[in-house]
Amino acid sequence: MSTLGKVVIIGFLIQCVSPITTYGQSVEPILPQPVPMPKLTKEGRRIFTLAQEFRYCFDRDGIEITIPKHYASDLASIPRSVRGFFPPDGEYFPAAIVHDWLYALGDRNAPIEVQSIERSFADDVFEAAMLDYDVDDATRQFIVSVVRLGGARGFGLETDYFFVDNLTGTQVSPPFAKSLAKTKTTSANPGCDGFEPRKALIEIQEKTRRQYSKNPLVRIGLLPVGR
Repeated sequence: MSTLGKVVIIGFLIQCVSPITTYGQSVEPILPQPVPMPKLTKEGRRIFTLAQEFRYCFDRDGIEITIPKHYASDLASIPRSVRGFFPPDGEYFPAAIVHDWLYALGDRNAPIEVQSIERSFADDVFEAAMLDYDVDDATRQFIVSVVRLGGARGFGLETDYFFVDNLTGTQVSPPFAKSLAKTKTTSANPGCDGFEPRKALIEIQEKTRRQYSKNPLVRIGLLPVGR
Protein backbone atom coordinates (compact mmCIF):
# COMPACT_ATOMS: atom_id res chain seq x y z
CA MET A 1 0.00 0.00 0.00
CA SER A 2 1.31 3.47 -0.84
CA THR A 3 2.15 6.10 1.77
CA LEU A 4 -0.97 8.00 0.76
CA GLY A 5 -3.17 4.98 1.40
CA LYS A 6 -1.61 4.29 4.79
CA VAL A 7 -1.85 7.89 5.95
CA VAL A 8 -5.46 8.29 4.83
CA ILE A 9 -6.38 5.12 6.74
CA ILE A 10 -4.55 6.38 9.85
CA GLY A 11 -6.32 9.74 9.55
CA PHE A 12 -9.69 7.98 9.25
CA LEU A 13 -9.00 5.86 12.34
CA ILE A 14 -7.99 8.92 14.35
CA GLN A 15 -11.23 10.63 13.47
CA CYS A 16 -13.13 7.52 14.56
CA VAL A 17 -11.51 7.26 17.99
CA SER A 18 -10.64 10.88 18.79
CA PRO A 19 -12.66 14.05 19.33
CA ILE A 20 -13.49 15.53 15.92
CA THR A 21 -12.56 19.13 15.24
CA THR A 22 -15.46 21.23 14.04
CA TYR A 23 -15.49 24.61 12.34
CA GLY A 24 -18.99 26.05 12.33
CA GLN A 25 -21.33 23.24 11.30
CA SER A 26 -18.93 21.19 9.16
CA VAL A 27 -16.64 18.35 10.17
CA GLU A 28 -13.08 18.85 8.98
CA PRO A 29 -10.64 16.04 8.13
CA ILE A 30 -7.26 16.03 9.86
CA LEU A 31 -5.69 15.09 6.53
CA PRO A 32 -6.78 15.98 3.01
CA GLN A 33 -8.86 13.27 1.33
CA PRO A 34 -7.50 13.03 -2.24
CA VAL A 35 -9.16 10.65 -4.68
CA PRO A 36 -7.19 9.50 -7.77
CA MET A 37 -8.69 10.29 -11.16
CA PRO A 38 -7.44 7.48 -13.45
CA LYS A 39 -8.29 9.28 -16.69
CA LEU A 40 -6.63 12.59 -15.76
CA THR A 41 -2.89 13.25 -15.80
CA LYS A 42 -0.51 16.19 -15.81
CA GLU A 43 2.90 15.66 -17.44
CA GLY A 44 2.57 11.93 -16.78
CA ARG A 45 1.51 12.36 -13.16
CA ARG A 46 -1.86 11.24 -11.82
CA ILE A 47 -4.42 13.86 -10.86
CA PHE A 48 -6.20 13.66 -7.49
CA THR A 49 -9.27 15.58 -6.40
CA LEU A 50 -10.33 16.45 -2.87
CA ALA A 51 -13.38 14.55 -1.66
CA GLN A 52 -13.81 17.07 1.14
CA GLU A 53 -12.78 20.62 1.95
CA PHE A 54 -9.44 20.78 3.74
CA ARG A 55 -7.98 23.44 6.02
CA TYR A 56 -4.40 24.10 7.01
CA CYS A 57 -3.04 26.79 9.33
CA PHE A 58 0.38 28.41 8.83
CA ASP A 59 1.57 28.94 12.39
CA ARG A 60 4.26 31.52 11.64
CA ASP A 61 1.84 34.10 10.25
CA GLY A 62 -1.39 32.82 11.82
CA ILE A 63 -2.98 32.33 8.39
CA GLU A 64 -5.72 29.74 7.89
CA ILE A 65 -5.95 28.35 4.36
CA THR A 66 -9.10 26.62 3.11
CA ILE A 67 -8.81 24.37 0.06
CA PRO A 68 -12.26 23.78 -1.46
CA LYS A 69 -13.79 20.40 -2.14
CA HIS A 70 -13.09 19.06 -5.65
CA TYR A 71 -9.85 21.02 -6.05
CA ALA A 72 -7.60 18.95 -8.34
CA SER A 73 -3.88 18.47 -7.70
CA ASP A 74 -1.09 16.20 -8.90
CA LEU A 75 0.22 16.14 -5.30
CA ALA A 76 4.01 16.54 -5.29
CA SER A 77 5.19 17.53 -8.77
CA ILE A 78 8.17 15.18 -8.75
CA PRO A 79 10.24 14.77 -11.95
CA ARG A 80 9.90 11.31 -13.47
CA SER A 81 13.63 10.60 -13.02
CA VAL A 82 13.43 10.65 -9.22
CA ARG A 83 9.88 9.43 -8.56
CA GLY A 84 11.27 6.09 -7.45
CA PHE A 85 12.84 7.89 -4.49
CA PHE A 86 10.24 10.63 -4.04
CA PRO A 87 6.80 9.41 -5.15
CA PRO A 88 4.15 12.11 -5.73
CA ASP A 89 1.98 10.56 -3.00
CA GLY A 90 4.76 10.33 -0.40
CA GLU A 91 4.37 11.39 3.21
CA TYR A 92 4.63 15.03 2.13
CA PHE A 93 1.41 14.85 0.08
CA PRO A 94 -0.72 16.99 2.49
CA ALA A 95 1.88 19.78 2.28
CA ALA A 96 2.05 19.40 -1.51
CA ILE A 97 -1.71 19.92 -1.87
CA VAL A 98 -1.57 23.13 0.17
CA HIS A 99 1.39 24.31 -1.91
CA ASP A 100 -0.34 23.48 -5.19
CA TRP A 101 -3.38 25.48 -4.09
CA LEU A 102 -1.32 28.55 -3.22
CA TYR A 103 0.54 28.34 -6.52
CA ALA A 104 -2.75 27.96 -8.40
CA LEU A 105 -3.94 31.23 -6.84
CA GLY A 106 -0.91 33.12 -8.18
CA ASP A 107 -1.28 35.85 -10.79
CA ARG A 108 1.24 35.59 -13.62
CA ASN A 109 0.23 39.07 -14.79
CA ALA A 110 1.19 40.67 -11.49
CA PRO A 111 4.48 42.57 -11.17
CA ILE A 112 7.50 40.29 -10.73
CA GLU A 113 8.04 41.63 -7.21
CA VAL A 114 4.50 40.62 -6.22
CA GLN A 115 4.87 37.17 -7.77
CA SER A 116 8.15 36.70 -5.91
CA ILE A 117 6.54 37.56 -2.56
CA GLU A 118 3.57 35.26 -3.18
CA ARG A 119 5.80 32.40 -4.33
CA SER A 120 8.04 32.83 -1.31
CA PHE A 121 5.01 32.70 0.99
CA ALA A 122 3.73 29.52 -0.69
CA ASP A 123 7.16 27.90 -0.44
CA ASP A 124 7.44 28.87 3.25
CA VAL A 125 4.02 27.33 3.90
CA PHE A 126 5.11 24.18 2.05
CA GLU A 127 8.20 23.80 4.22
CA ALA A 128 6.26 24.49 7.43
CA ALA A 129 3.58 21.96 6.46
CA MET A 130 6.19 19.28 5.81
CA LEU A 131 7.57 19.95 9.28
CA ASP A 132 4.07 19.72 10.72
CA TYR A 133 3.49 16.38 9.01
CA ASP A 134 6.85 15.07 10.22
CA VAL A 135 8.57 14.67 6.85
CA ASP A 136 12.20 13.70 7.47
CA ASP A 137 14.80 16.45 7.20
CA ALA A 138 16.66 15.17 4.14
CA THR A 139 13.48 14.74 2.10
CA ARG A 140 12.08 18.10 3.18
CA GLN A 141 15.29 19.97 2.40
CA PHE A 142 15.64 18.35 -1.03
CA ILE A 143 12.05 19.05 -2.08
CA VAL A 144 12.07 22.62 -0.79
CA SER A 145 15.37 23.41 -2.54
CA VAL A 146 14.01 22.06 -5.85
CA VAL A 147 10.79 24.04 -5.49
CA ARG A 148 12.55 27.29 -4.61
CA LEU A 149 14.93 26.93 -7.56
CA GLY A 150 12.52 25.79 -10.25
CA GLY A 151 8.99 26.51 -9.07
CA ALA A 152 8.53 29.75 -10.99
CA ARG A 153 7.38 28.04 -14.18
CA GLY A 154 4.48 26.41 -12.34
CA PHE A 155 3.32 29.51 -10.48
CA GLY A 156 -0.05 31.04 -11.30
CA LEU A 157 -0.96 28.77 -14.21
CA GLU A 158 -4.60 29.22 -15.18
CA THR A 159 -4.82 25.53 -16.05
CA ASP A 160 -3.95 24.58 -12.45
CA TYR A 161 -7.04 26.28 -11.04
CA PHE A 162 -9.50 23.52 -11.80
CA PHE A 163 -11.92 21.25 -9.97
CA VAL A 164 -13.04 17.68 -10.57
CA ASP A 165 -16.00 15.85 -9.06
CA ASN A 166 -14.60 12.91 -7.10
CA LEU A 167 -17.64 10.73 -7.88
CA THR A 168 -17.98 11.29 -11.63
CA GLY A 169 -14.40 12.18 -12.54
CA THR A 170 -15.63 15.13 -14.61
CA GLN A 171 -14.44 18.70 -14.40
CA VAL A 172 -16.79 21.06 -12.55
CA SER A 173 -17.03 24.82 -12.22
CA PRO A 174 -14.92 26.46 -9.49
CA PRO A 175 -16.84 27.57 -6.39
CA PHE A 176 -15.73 31.14 -7.14
CA ALA A 177 -13.65 33.03 -9.68
CA LYS A 178 -9.89 32.75 -9.28
CA SER A 179 -9.68 36.50 -8.71
CA LEU A 180 -11.79 36.05 -5.55
CA ALA A 181 -10.22 32.83 -4.34
CA LYS A 182 -7.47 34.35 -2.21
CA THR A 183 -9.84 36.47 -0.12
CA LYS A 184 -12.39 33.65 0.03
CA THR A 185 -9.95 30.98 1.20
CA THR A 186 -7.47 32.71 3.51
CA SER A 187 -8.20 34.25 6.89
CA ALA A 188 -6.42 35.33 10.04
CA ASN A 189 -6.19 32.76 12.83
CA PRO A 190 -3.54 33.87 15.35
CA GLY A 191 -2.32 30.86 17.28
CA CYS A 192 -4.00 28.52 14.77
CA ASP A 193 -6.84 27.78 17.18
CA GLY A 194 -8.72 24.57 16.43
CA PHE A 195 -5.87 22.70 14.75
CA GLU A 196 -4.64 20.72 17.77
CA PRO A 197 -5.75 17.27 16.40
CA ARG A 198 -2.95 17.57 13.85
CA LYS A 199 -0.47 17.01 16.70
CA ALA A 200 -2.19 13.77 17.69
CA LEU A 201 -1.95 12.56 14.10
CA ILE A 202 1.78 13.28 13.94
CA GLU A 203 2.36 11.33 17.15
CA ILE A 204 0.55 8.29 15.72
CA GLN A 205 2.45 8.60 12.43
CA GLU A 206 5.74 8.67 14.38
CA LYS A 207 4.83 5.54 16.33
CA THR A 208 3.73 3.73 13.16
CA ARG A 209 6.90 4.59 11.26
CA ARG A 210 9.02 3.52 14.24
CA GLN A 211 7.17 0.22 14.57
CA TYR A 212 7.69 -0.70 10.91
CA SER A 213 11.20 0.69 10.50
CA LYS A 214 13.79 -1.68 9.00
CA ASN A 215 16.36 -0.32 11.44
CA PRO A 216 16.21 -2.20 14.78
CA LEU A 217 17.74 0.78 16.58
CA VAL A 218 14.85 2.95 15.40
CA ARG A 219 12.29 0.34 16.48
CA ILE A 220 13.61 0.25 20.05
CA GLY A 221 13.91 4.02 20.28
CA LEU A 222 17.70 4.48 20.21
CA LEU A 223 17.55 6.39 16.93
CA PRO A 224 14.97 8.96 15.81
CA VAL A 225 12.54 8.14 13.02
CA GLY A 226 13.50 9.33 9.56
CA ARG A 227 16.42 11.44 10.70
